[in-house]
Amino acid sequence: MGRPLIIITIVLLSFYSGSIGYSQETGLQFSGHEVPLDKRTGLNLTPDRPIVFVKNAKLTFELKFEPNRHSYFGYIFRAILDDQNIDLIYTTIPVEGNNFHLVIGESISNISFPFSTEEITSQWVQVELTINKAANEIILKLGNNEFQDEFISDKTKSKLFLFFGAHRFNQFSSTDLPNMNIRNINFYEKRIKKYEWPLDHCEGNQVREVISNFNGHAENPVWILSFHQNWTLTDEIYFSGEIKYGFNEKSSEIQIIQRDSLYSYDLTNKQLSGHSPRHNFSPDDLYQLIYDSENNRFIYYSLDRNVKCLLSESSSYKTGTYANVLRPLHWHHNRIINPEDGILYAFGGYGQLTYRNDVYYYNDTVGRWNTVKYDGTFYPRYLAGLGYNKKNKKAYILGGYGSRQGKQTINPGYYFDLLTYSFEENRFETLTKFSEYNRDFCFSNSLYIDTVQNTLYGLKFSKYEAMPQVQAIAISLDDYELKEVGNTFNFPFLDVSSTIDLLYDSLNKKLVSINTFYEKDRTKVTLHQIAYPPIPEIPEKKIPKKSFLLEIIVGGIFLISIFLFFYIRTRKKKSIIDDIPYTPTYYFDGSEADISKNFDSSLKPGSIIIFGGFQIINAQGKDITSSFTPLLKGLFLYIMISSVRQNKGVSSKSLDEVFWLDKSKQSARNNRSVNILKLKTILNSVGDCEISKDTGYWKFTFDPASVYIDYYEYQQIIRKNKLHTKEDMNNLLKIIHRGPALQNLNAEWLDDLKSELSNEIIDKILEFLQNKEKKIEPEFAIQLTNCVFFFDMINEEAMIYKSKLLVSLGKHSLAKNAHEKFVRDYKMLYNEQYDKTFSEILKS
Repeated sequence: MGRPLIIITIVLLSFYSGSIGYSQETGLQFSGHEVPLDKRTGLNLTPDRPIVFVKNAKLTFELKFEPNRHSYFGYIFRAILDDQNIDLIYTTIPVEGNNFHLVIGESISNISFPFSTEEITSQWVQVELTINKAANEIILKLGNNEFQDEFISDKTKSKLFLFFGAHRFNQFSSTDLPNMNIRNINFYEKRIKKYEWPLDHCEGNQVREVISNFNGHAENPVWILSFHQNWTLTDEIYFSGEIKYGFNEKSSEIQIIQRDSLYSYDLTNKQLSGHSPRHNFSPDDLYQLIYDSENNRFIYYSLDRNVKCLLSESSSYKTGTYANVLRPLHWHHNRIINPEDGILYAFGGYGQLTYRNDVYYYNDTVGRWNTVKYDGTFYPRYLAGLGYNKKNKKAYILGGYGSRQGKQTINPGYYFDLLTYSFEENRFETLTKFSEYNRDFCFSNSLYIDTVQNTLYGLKFSKYEAMPQVQAIAISLDDYELKEVGNTFNFPFLDVSSTIDLLYDSLNKKLVSINTFYEKDRTKVTLHQIAYPPIPEIPEKKIPKKSFLLEIIVGGIFLISIFLFFYIRTRKKKSIIDDIPYTPTYYFDGSEADISKNFDSSLKPGSIIIFGGFQIINAQGKDITSSFTPLLKGLFLYIMISSVRQNKGVSSKSLDEVFWLDKSKQSARNNRSVNILKLKTILNSVGDCEISKDTGYWKFTFDPASVYIDYYEYQQIIRKNKLHTKEDMNNLLKIIHRGPALQNLNAEWLDDLKSELSNEIIDKILEFLQNKEKKIEPEFAIQLTNCVFFFDMINEEAMIYKSKLLVSLGKHSLAKNAHEKFVRDYKMLYNEQYDKTFSEILKS
């Protein structure tokens, strides 16, 4: 054991000296007047027993008000000291010019003073309350201001109950509180720190005290650190017809234009206001809207119609020179107004089966778009991200999708590069190429570059899903290290119908995602936000002070030894679901549309989906997948799949062995009870379904008329062997067209199920092709072969079928492309050459 201990010690030492912690804000945010009374936040630091002290005592904490709130009236804290209340209160209407008051008993003390609301909403302010029994005084410090008053206590040993925000204690109760944030609460007796509540949680009601385990309790807590980890759905808005939008960075407003209305969405108060503009223009696919921050105006433009004009409510739009274009040639191009000269630039795009690598700028002098002759390499692409670096005055372009030849029919795929474009030199430079293990590498149209931290932020997603997971990434511009930050969220995607942008709301210090999806003559606008800067879902631990280095090493060795013991014990039975940050990449050769586009990918209310990735839609049509932690996903899927598959459920013992093998029997029981209760609560919103133990086994039951489960429908088809006609096969494709089951999740107990489903589907499709090859249309047969490639990208039988079918249709070049792609994939996976030529395939 000596050698491993030495290695562990070295690792710990290097971790201590070299790791970089996150500097995100922590603390507890208190919900006040904007929420119902029973939803307001309260913090009780003495839920079980009072704080007892003899002589002098001091309470310290940091305070910050939430900005842009209409009222801050209420209790910051209430201390009950020997049945006497001591309250720090903020009032919106100043009394004699004072807005902060320390109330003792039923009277406002001499500690009553004014303090700048602007200061306390823009930064954390230190608060200190000192009770000096010997001197019969009480002192309050707020920032650099200090106030005092007489305070007499005749108790030798005092008992203190302490509350922040909403509280209820005997006759002392209140639900009035400011919209405030509190962090780093400390209690000292005789200058010795006795208790410390850092309030650095991400979830839960228990409030950890780190010195004496004197834990508190929070009611309706809103933990600030979770804002940096979790995207929050802030709004969903529907508009009739198509819309276009632009972002005003200075006012944090999104400007939305509709055929007969102009709207402004205020990101600060989450309110939409609108009026009828005086113009005669209707948004469509050929036009885009961009905000010119230097001149405080919105610009409407079209590459395809050679137009650029101002968005003005006081004048009509200039119609420009209309090109004879029915569909856009530059969908999802990137655009930017160069802050140095105000010239509008556009990069790349896609249209009519062609990817583009043109760079355009609008020449205001002659009133037309001109092509830039540039140096360097910029391959044809769309769905890339673009941001502007104010430090070096260059545009950064990240990822995207396209092909080097520019043709959709010739081996399209993701780009994994990060480029810069110099406006001064008209030159592209490739800074780095990321590993292709990143898989999905399409991006929000806009990137955000933090020039202080020298970090680039973007939103990446898969091109091959109708409801892809969006993952925020952070790239250091010092060493180009790419990290995934924040959790994921989903948005509806179809490249001809949707957009996604990443905005930085500087007023509220948040990253904002705006997604639009146009369908059936209406547009859905979805807004998500996350506190800036975002951090990984599992934050790095703060490094304790160096004076505790020896204790860190010894404790770390002990903890790691325990971890290794349980890891060895459980490694053969990994149970907790891992979210895989990628989806398999499927390339189509242009011979037919993406399979998913042949089916309606929208999910009706009350849906539980496993094919293409785990997803749950509640009865109101809201995606609640993010409500499931990795453990809850695993627990639910284990019970649901067992119930649907075998119709008998699972035992408690089986659940404990899979999910809590490293726990004691009592601990496993407690964990199981808590998490099943959470599942029941979430499932209540889905429809007529529940988890129960009526039969002695944990079983998931549901009403198929109320809740749609694709795995159940799949089982109905397979069990009854209903795969004899084209209609039967279409019913199967409707279920599996999103992709392999649970492809975004990973757990050892799921591997057998995934493998079984994939093999079963492949066998059924190939069996159908073999039996019905001459009785079905070649186009439909090709679609079936593409579906096989969803589940096995190097399935030889499917490749042979597809090549022959394409030749039968006279598509010889596409058939050869299919064979060549198969050969490349075969070489990549097996590191050996596939031994059959294209001619041999056709003769076989």
